[in-house]
Amino acid sequence: MSYALKIYVKDEIVMSRKISWNDDNDLEVIQKSLNVDSADVQSLTDSIDAWVDDFGALKKGNYIIGLNINGNNYQLVGKILLLGLDNKTGKTRGLSEKEMAWISQNIHIWQKPIGFIN
Repeated sequence: MSYALKIYVKDEIVMSRKISWNDDNDLEVIQKSLNVDSADVQSLTDSIDAWVDDFGALKKGNYIIGLNINGNNYQLVGKILLLGLDNKTGKTRGLSEKEMAWISQNIHIWQKPIGFIN
């Protein structure tokens, strides 16, 4: 079994939710999960990527979410979907239990959004 971690804002609080992931899912499923027309990927580590709305920074009402990974700050806009990366094939895959545990120990998700697109 593999997973994705969805990060989003609800009632001005940053939330995260672990969801089951089928490794046969494709970009269309990622876009549907984020509720966007076009998704873009930001590499966070050698094996973990953040998928976001390609045009999130241009949309009014989107929140800016801050992540800190081993001292490196990332600012991503809109909903975020953390997924794994198969280094051999370059394909997106779900996260393992081990990677989910690593995320909970090493990725600090700021509890409040750091900004708002208006």
